[in-house]
Amino acid sequence: MLKAQKGIKLTEQQRERNNAISKMHCLIERTFGSIRRWFSGGRCRYRGLERTHTQNILEAMAYNLKRMPGLLVLQSIK
Repeated sequence: MLKAQKGIKLTEQQRERNNAISKMHCLIERTFGSIRRWFSGGRCRYRGLERTHTQNILEAMAYNLKRMPGLLVLQSIK
């Protein structure tokens, strides 16, 4: 994201780009924040890249399983 400098405003194109980036950030950060809150994510219990990767995959799967009932309800309403 771009920041305005002192005395220089952002152009319309730069503001639109920042807006698009912030929408994506919101979705991604919400996901990682939920994983940290629900499953004490953000800390690795294991040493080594393979085990750490496995832990992250399992946390992502648990996140998806926890959200699944709500997603199914929303889909049935549509």
